[in-house]
Amino acid sequence: MTVSCMMDDYCPRRGLRGEHGLSLFLQAGDFSVIFDTGQGGRFMENAADMGIDLREARAIVLSHGHYDHCGGLGKLRERLAPDCPPIYAGRGWDAPKMARDAGGLVDIGQVRSADSKPTAAVVVESLTSIAPGIFLLPAVARPADSADNPRFRTVDGRGETVDRFEDELSLVVVEEDGLTVIAGCAHRGILNIAAAALQAFPGKVLKTLAGGFHLADAAEDALAAVASGLAGLEPGRVLCSHCTGPRGYAALLAALGNRVTWLSCGMRVRA
Repeated sequence: MTVSCMMDDYCPRRGLRGEHGLSLFLQAGDFSVIFDTGQGGRFMENAADMGIDLREARAIVLSHGHYDHCGGLGKLRERLAPDCPPIYAGRGWDAPKMARDAGGLVDIGQVRSADSKPTAAVVVESLTSIAPGIFLLPAVARPADSADNPRFRTVDGRGETVDRFEDELSLVVVEEDGLTVIAGCAHRGILNIAAAALQAFPGKVLKTLAGGFHLADAAEDALAAVASGLAGLEPGRVLCSHCTGPRGYAALLAALGNRVTWLSCGMRVRA
């Protein structure tokens, strides 16, 4: 399997442009997936410079409904029309998504224009195969004592509530030599996601763990617990990006050594 990073916060490659966001092009055999679409259309410009033909994609997967992961969807649909592949998302991905700070609520949901049409997505609510050996893993269980981040909010029929990220999807590729697990932001916990993937496919090892791990603002004890927990799962390789943050990267590097790499914009890695 090949993972190509079309968008990330860190972009050292000359000629490409980064942004706070994530977009990956995944190739497993003859099946290709666009995983997240960054903030806008910039990831498509990077893809062209990387020699990636987005029309080869057989599926589009949205990890969750934040602007930095699905903001480019509208422009991608325009680019691929009339042959846009199926779009997969978790239930509630298109609900209003906000962040509360000292200044009030800020909209951090999907990007909509006045004339934009609703996106028809295949809603994933259980472990779902989208191709041989390629699965979507929806909102994984979290420990009973885990706390929601009160900063992230959503609005539903009950009014404004804490966003529990029940729309979150991860992607799992099952190969003979193990699992590759791809996370967008891991709001429900990267350790929980990795453990759930291993539980779903007993007997398989964790070959590669990749994506955003949402550790940038984690407390020191939480960072240490995640790093230690992931080390206990014995992943062969960890490719972190986006919201993992420098502190998260440093903690993982300390626990896992040279198995950890930052998956920056423009990188193409054989997972």
